[in-house]
Amino acid sequence: MEEYLIYVAILSIGLIMRLFGGGGAVLALPILTEYFGLPMVLAVPATLLSMFCTAGLASCKFIIQRSIDFKIIFSWFVYCAVGSVIGSAINQLNIFSDMVLKILFVCVLSLSAISMIRSKTKIPEILADKIYILATTIGVMTGLLGISGGFLLTPSLILFYGFSVDTGARHVLLIVTLNTFIASLSYINIYKSIDQNILILFCLLPVVGVVLGEILSRYIKLKKKILGYFLLGVAVYMLV
Repeated sequence: MEEYLIYVAILSIGLIMRLFGGGGAVLALPILTEYFGLPMVLAVPATLLSMFCTAGLASCKFIIQRSIDFKIIFSWFVYCAVGSVIGSAINQLNIFSDMVLKILFVCVLSLSAISMIRSKTKIPEILADKIYILATTIGVMTGLLGISGGFLLTPSLILFYGFSVDTGARHVLLIVTLNTFIASLSYINIYKSIDQNILILFCLLPVVGVVLGEILSRYIKLKKKILGYFLLGVAVYMLV
């Protein structure tokens, strides 16, 4: 029974990505560390590869429809990419223990969850006109913790450009695709150390979730608060 629940959870990674434009990585990483027992140095690249496949498929529709602004995508991706390479390099130096990385992951997760639950979220004034600082920081989080950055990017794009949640999610999915691709390349030599069956499972099953999410998105409207409470629950679980 537990095994089937894990499969459902992995499938939900793609479902969450499609419906919310982010949040899949925060479900993938705990499953890889808590259930499959992977250390953070292996769980992070596995999560990044999963996010690349998942977000890549989810963003294909919007690329074909040309319903995204590629200038905005490029401006954020450049800084995110630089940050992700830096984060990946730091992680591979093994400076931080698994416990420290998990605590940092939980802190980022909790802050993001709280920002989603609150009705209004403001960008600190120091970052108001400094996209490069925010984007680079998100990139570092991606490379270091395996966080794709979707749940951080979506509120940022909404606040910076006045996007609706749906429009912000469209742009975020492509940024996440490009960002996780660059970060994954930084871990290219580590993938051979990971069980290939696990990689295949986390790359294919979430794709099914994306398809289901695409179908559900036509009939239901979900609020960011729902994802916020979910992320907060994951953070509490990891602490326990």
